[in-house]
Amino acid sequence: MKRAAALFILAGLMLALPACGGKAVPPSPTAAVKETAAPAPTEAPAPAETPAPAPEPTHAEAEAPAPTEKPDWESLGARLYEGKCKGYGGYVHVTVVLDEGGKILDVIMGRHGESEDYGDLAIDVIPAKIVETQSLGLDAVTGATITSEAILQAAANALTEAGLDPADYGFTP
Repeated sequence: MKRAAALFILAGLMLALPACGGKAVPPSPTAAVKETAAPAPTEAPAPAETPAPAPEPTHAEAEAPAPTEKPDWESLGARLYEGKCKGYGGYVHVTVVLDEGGKILDVIMGRHGESEDYGDLAIDVIPAKIVETQSLGLDAVTGATITSEAILQAAANALTEAGLDPADYGFTP
């Protein structure tokens, strides 16, 4: 009985479909196959070329300091001068490394009591900028003005210790 009722409802739906403007199209056997068939294979990307092995470092390269290591400036004939200045959290100590002609080779941060958040911004930027620009006439790092100025003043003090005029390096107190 239930089967007859289901067939009756199905027949009614099929008759109502054309009345709605649609076509009653019996499903084709290939439509079912298309829906369940696996997708066509795609081409796999070509394998990347294997890079050539890096050559072994030469003796000179093997002895060169790693980029994060500081060279032994004194053994290379450079002169080191220390300076300090009061910063935000105490004294900021720097060592300025100079060659014979007065070129700044490095600015090494020493002891300091500056904050890890803002103070470190200046500590990370100012010494490298001094070396890059060969100048103490730099703008302070935003948010670390006192620390920036302390580093610049400490470097100026180190240049004075070396017998040089910080004004020649763009320093204005």
